[in-house]
Amino acid sequence: MLIDTHTHLQLVNYNKDREAVIQRALDAGVQGIVNISFDLPSSRASINIVEKYPFMKSSVGVHPHEAKGFDQNTIRELHSLASSKEVIAIGEIGLDFYRELSPRENQIEIFQQQLELAKELDLPVIIHTRNAYFELLKIVREQRIERGVLHCFSGNSENVKRGIALGFYFGIGGMVTFKNTPLTSLLKEIPLDRLLLETDCPFLTPRPHKGRNEPAHLRSICQRIAEILKISYEDVANQTSKNARSLFHLKV
Repeated sequence: MLIDTHTHLQLVNYNKDREAVIQRALDAGVQGIVNISFDLPSSRASINIVEKYPFMKSSVGVHPHEAKGFDQNTIRELHSLASSKEVIAIGEIGLDFYRELSPRENQIEIFQQQLELAKELDLPVIIHTRNAYFELLKIVREQRIERGVLHCFSGNSENVKRGIALGFYFGIGGMVTFKNTPLTSLLKEIPLDRLLLETDCPFLTPRPHKGRNEPAHLRSICQRIAEILKISYEDVANQTSKNARSLFHLKV
């Protein structure tokens, strides 16, 4: 059994064949999917999709790229959306100082507000960060956030140590299959009971697949992790699924 903890199936990339994509995931052994949002429209769309499938759940949240449009009406609607029984996390939230599509001060402010929302609702957080690990983990520690995942992890050894100390999980996706990826060595520093599998589809398609990513490709990610750690595919699948159920309180 596999659980994909990070998909974006509400995107237009799947409008023509979304049901077929989901069926291929089930056929590939993916029995649980957490669909992730990045702004208010995607949060609404995600909830509408997962309501149709008992093995899918949703997050709601505003990505740092969208921080410049965030206001108190946004946080009020996020609070309302998060009350849905289909919502199990706040995300994808965080800091991105690489592309800086929103000013840093805006990113920090909305990140802190959404962390507060997660604490109020007792929900885990799904965190995006790029070129901002030091600032982000400092905020997480100050806010006393203890349940979450560092999505699409691509940090360094120090980030691994700090993430473990905070009690966080590490989301590992298609990059682990790329040539010369630093994850080959970093993965060995992360305890297996802190790993989550994710495709981040339609992005970051794992090798040897090409084109649009989809949850069925999670098998390739799981297999590559097993090869790096020199353990069985089943051990990786079973433990990462157990981790996902623990973090998100999933029933699948």
